[in-house]
Amino acid sequence: MKRHVISFPRRCFQLFSYHSHLDPSLNLLSFFRRCFSEKNCSFDSTTRKFPNYSPRKPILQDSELVHRISIAIKQRRCEPLRHPSLEARCILAQIAKDFWVNPNLDVGVSFGHFVEQLIYTYKDWGSDPRVFDIFFQLLVEAGMLNEARKLCDKMLNYGLLISVESCNLIISHLSKDLDGIKVALKVFSEFPEVGVCWYTASYNIIIHSLCQIGRVVEAHQLLLQMELRGCMPDVVSYSTITSGYCQVGELQKVLKLIEEMQVKGLKPNPFTYNGIILLLCKTGKVEEAERVLRELISEGIAPDSVVYTTLIDGFCKFGNVSAAYRLFDGMQKRKISPDFITYTAVICGLCQSGKVMEADKLFHDMVCKQLEPDEVTYTALIDGYCKEGKVKEAFSLHKKMLEMGLTPNVVTYTALTDGLCKCGEVDTANELLHEMCRKGLELNIYTYNSLVNGLCKAGNIDQAVKLMTDMDVAGEMGKGS
Repeated sequence: MKRHVISFPRRCFQLFSYHSHLDPSLNLLSFFRRCFSEKNCSFDSTTRKFPNYSPRKPILQDSELVHRISIAIKQRRCEPLRHPSLEARCILAQIAKDFWVNPNLDVGVSFGHFVEQLIYTYKDWGSDPRVFDIFFQLLVEAGMLNEARKLCDKMLNYGLLISVESCNLIISHLSKDLDGIKVALKVFSEFPEVGVCWYTASYNIIIHSLCQIGRVVEAHQLLLQMELRGCMPDVVSYSTITSGYCQVGELQKVLKLIEEMQVKGLKPNPFTYNGIILLLCKTGKVEEAERVLRELISEGIAPDSVVYTTLIDGFCKFGNVSAAYRLFDGMQKRKISPDFITYTAVICGLCQSGKVMEADKLFHDMVCKQLEPDEVTYTALIDGYCKEGKVKEAFSLHKKMLEMGLTPNVVTYTALTDGLCKCGEVDTANELLHEMCRKGLELNIYTYNSLVNGLCKAGNIDQAVKLMTDMDVAGEMGKGS
């Protein structure tokens, strides 16, 4: 009997949690190993044939079926469905899902009945295994993971296997947190033993996972193993590892990898260069980072807003606001629209340089372009106004911030406290400090210093000493926790 391979759509496994909803007795790894076990893959004598008849007549009129097909395709499809028969199967699965979510029905019985009906009508639908693919997707979307497992096992008895693309979806979904990554690495290591042939996209998922958890050297080793196993690394493979090395500060290894890419005819992309620019900015080498940007442009690679924002933020943090503004204008001339992060970086830089009015103008320009400021944007402006002694304007922004549903953080309150103290309003600052505590915010050294400084200037030395004692106690409690 001919063996088919089922390829599951991406959305299916994005919803497949490796730990939630599963029966405690069901282990994900063992489940998928069962799907690829040699026993289940032996079809010479044990594979069942699909029946040649349908035990029941269709219960839907043709006109009703066509109507449901058109509705479902408009509402549900992930990609164009080219075959009317496949569209019809999609409707069957949709009806089944709607039927099972009824809380008054026995899910197990309903599932069993529908699977049998689907198997018996399989040849009537044109013997296309994608019908079970769609059905599997619906089971997962409905949270019926045990039923999905049973369907997978049943299909194996009929000679249908999961494709490597579906395995990619499994490891991709698992690679969302540390525990999942560990399972994904085990799956990646063990599945070739049962016949799964990973390809470049598969390796890229694991390389990304390893870099996520800081195991960049292992990711690099896997890159080398790819070629030995006949898989050629692509620009994604290299860019992921270069980004990983950038995160740990290994600039020389990054530059060597880029040389290797170019030797192999692979063109670095903006993501590749952004990692280098970010690393250079973090180490204070912003001028070198800008040279990298110019090199990127000279090689015909179009920088994106992320590259520009990284460099703009780097210049702002090192006090070179004029260079940041030059890049800010330059990106717009290239028809690259700044996002709210870009605006926030420039606003922070302007406020740190004492150019609050320019920052305020940019803030309103940002709002006019329907970009929503966040807590960082508001806090930067509040801090800028407080440093200039314009506490009224700062509290006006604080009020607006609350109206927008944003939550002021300890940095926001510290800026306001400092502004009040500098204006001699120590009692109001003290009240603000108590408000912070009521909201569960932990005071930091900067908050205490602002208030102590204000109390000393107001001549309240005893109260300042008491506050310093409280600060020491709070520090010891913090260490204990």
